[in-house]
Amino acid sequence: MVRSGMNTNEKKKERFSGAQWKKRLWTPLKYIVSSLTGTALDYSLFYSLYTLAALPRTPVFVGARLCGAVVNFLLNRFVVFKKKDRLWKSLLWDATQYALLSLCTAGGALLILNALADRMGVPTMLAKVMADMTMFALGYVVQRFVIFRKKKTTPVS
Repeated sequence: MVRSGMNTNEKKKERFSGAQWKKRLWTPLKYIVSSLTGTALDYSLFYSLYTLAALPRTPVFVGARLCGAVVNFLLNRFVVFKKKDRLWKSLLWDATQYALLSLCTAGGALLILNALADRMGVPTMLAKVMADMTMFALGYVVQRFVIFRKKKTTPVS
């Protein structure tokens, strides 16, 4: 935080301190690792159950996606965004918001995928990556500033 009684050099020094940059970069990096972990679990379960065990595709898709989402939610809540309150009411509220976000991002990714592949002629796999990356970025912003936002504490006078 830049204070008003400081000269320009002091302000620059404080604004670009290593601790602030580390904090600014560390959370998105943890988010990326968390997302990759959830995605790896999702893809591993899907591959194992659908390809190797020959189970029906739709239930396997839903189950694998749900398992990955649960792991991702827990990592994001407790590790990435470090929301410490452990009240059940708060946990259930966060989980509900996260589930709604997951449904919206899946729907949004599907819309983008179809628009890119069907209307613009982008190859399907490239369109899927582009759609998922867009929703990945949107998901970070919503989780950071809405679902797992830190409550501001008011100073006691």
